[in-house]
Amino acid sequence: MENNDIIKSVETISIDGYCPDNRAFIVAESIKDDIFVHGGSNKTKEYTQVDIFDTKSMQWNVITDISTSNPFFIFDKPLSGHSSTLVNSTIYIIGGFDGNSYSGAIYMIDTEDYTFTQVDIRGNGEY
Repeated sequence: MENNDIIKSVETISIDGYCPDNRAFIVAESIKDDIFVHGGSNKTKEYTQVDIFDTKSMQWNVITDISTSNPFFIFDKPLSGHSSTLVNSTIYIIGGFDGNSYSGAIYMIDTEDYTFTQVDIRGNGEY
């Protein structure tokens, strides 16, 4: 780190407790003091996993520990290589690979309870 005008120092922090599986091709969005992380792949499978990293407590949380909704209504689609964007209090998940085929689906995730709605992209009532 010598002679670096941008990075002045680096601190390594040990995190105790739950830590999600290592995986690539995730989506991540910053929501207030949390980081929403979904999906990804570890070369053998696509993940449905949603984890929340609390930047204040520096702890990982499983989505079912955070949401007050029935787990059936929490976003749980297996995807890797998908995209996301946060607009107001809604996360939009777009595309990705589900382990068998590529998806063109769009999902809206409410950041209050992490429930989701699939967007009708064809306009005729079919997804």
